[in-house]
Amino acid sequence: MRNIFIVVALTAFWVILVENISILSVVSGAVVGFLTLLFSKKYLPLKELDNIKFSKLISLPFYMVGQIYIAGIYVTKIILSSERVDLVTVESKIKDETLISVLGDLITLTPGSIVINTVDNKINLLWLRRGIEPDVEDIENDLEEILINDIEKRLIRAQK
Repeated sequence: MRNIFIVVALTAFWVILVENISILSVVSGAVVGFLTLLFSKKYLPLKELDNIKFSKLISLPFYMVGQIYIAGIYVTKIILSSERVDLVTVESKIKDETLISVLGDLITLTPGSIVINTVDNKINLLWLRRGIEPDVEDIENDLEEILINDIEKRLIRAQK
């Protein structure tokens, strides 16, 4: 039943893309949808996504767009004044490897931070910040709160 719904949805998407409602476009859309479904079942690691609740991630793109703009303004202020680059390691409470990768991607999307590596639930990243802020050693206990707290909370809700 789920596969039929996916093929119908892909067919509707195909008809919208070709901007033509005809027997030929519907049949070709169904064929393309069916082939896409076969390809995704054979080559994409969809089993790893079984333990993620996608309904909890619906608001995440909107939240991230806002965070990206806010961080962009913040980073612009830092660059215009004085900046400092630190290499830090933060530990995440997320256990799912796929969601750790998503967290790393979302951190990288945010201006001022770039993920270098993820090992288990530890994330190594470069962090651009104001030169007048305290040293990383002084705020080491608060790094998770500063860098990944809100994003991480949203992703933890998506774990099953």
